Amino acid sequence: YMARLMARRFFHMSNVYRYYLFTRQSAFRAPRYEDWEEAMYEGINFLERVIQAPEPGTYCLGTDNVYRIQQDPDQVCEQAYTVGLGAGQGRYYDNSWTEEYFYKANRIGDYYTKLAAIQQLTSSSGRFVRDLSDLFDRRAFSLGYLRVFNDPLLQRFSALVSGDHNGYRSRVVSDETGETFVRYMPFFDENRADGGSVRQWLEEDLDRDGTEDHPEIEPAWTWSLQYYSLAWALANWSSVNDYAPEYYRMAKISIQGTPEDVDYPDSVTVQTFTDPETSITYRAPVIEPLAEGGILNQEFPAYYGDARSVRQGKFRNWSAGSNILAEAESFVNNEYTPAKQACQTSGDANACDRFRRARAGLNERIGYIDRVRKFNRRAELSFEL
Repeated sequence: YMARLMARRFFHMSNVYRYYLFTRQSAFRAPRYEDWEEAMYEGINFLERVIQAPEPGTYCLGTDNVYRIQQDPDQVCEQAYTVGLGAGQGRYYDNSWTEEYFYKANRIGDYYTKLAAIQQLTSSSGRFVRDLSDLFDRRAFSLGYLRVFNDPLLQRFSALVSGDHNGYRSRVVSDETGETFVRYMPFFDENRADGGSVRQWLEEDLDRDGTEDHPEIEPAWTWSLQYYSLAWALANWSSVNDYAPEYYRMAKISIQGTPEDVDYPDSVTVQTFTDPETSITYRAPVIEPLAEGGILNQEFPAYYGDARSVRQGKFRNWSAGSNILAEAESFVNNEYTPAKQACQTSGDANACDRFRRARAGLNERIGYIDRVRKFNRRAELSFEL
């Protein structure tokens, strides 16, 4: 299924980018070049739309203006929104099967579509007439999106690997007739029918009350997609055969005092996190984003983390490892430690139940930190050989 999806659907999104890649240095502006440029941005926005897709169901609006799917049918939503199937709505995340002995698939879930989109964003493959080099040597071409879009892609995958969707969620909006639908947030800015910016329209505060009037909606996402985001980025973006940054440097996490640890110079900020139950300290370098000029020395269309976003404090560090440790540190300070103290002090059943949930959340984070550390270490060793 994924091979057919890549070959028949997603490959064309990045193939036009590769056509434009060969002509982008030309000073000669022709309508065909401009068409390729527009198609290139539409292609990467389509892949982003797949990743952002929510799952059908009932969503509850949180105090942070984000719709999250209802976890319990008995949960009371002060403001609910139902996502259906179709364009501008959602897609089921999981597969569904018949119950017969020789079972068949009723539906193939959006999980594989998202996985294929992640793979396509990191792919550097090229297919050319009479040139089959890529079939035998993955180093033959350097044609991935990262070659041109370093800052946007590294910030985006820092979010995917961390499982943090701030800045990349779709919005719930209404049209002129009052019908509500899900409008994806473009990866690179698009133009509305009146020529205005789609990103500014989705982020605007119509009532000037300090909150955005187009609520965000959480995409369908799981731990396994975080693992695959890390795995594909490490596999396809860690190469000494081009000038793109090696991604294993961005995902670096080490245990303090072990052979895998690095003695960083004073100029490098290091994010640390200490497991409160084992006292093991993890370290990761903080690699800040480096904004670049766009194609043909023009700025890229607006994206989350561009110069305007940075001035507003809306950006991500390139280093996914440091972001993961920072989130774990925040969880311990704001959830785990207060819950532990409340349980030890009061002994109340509800307080101790909250502590058990916080402890489970801590174990999830520690397990993921170790998984990232081991993935990265294996990639690091393979490229050092």
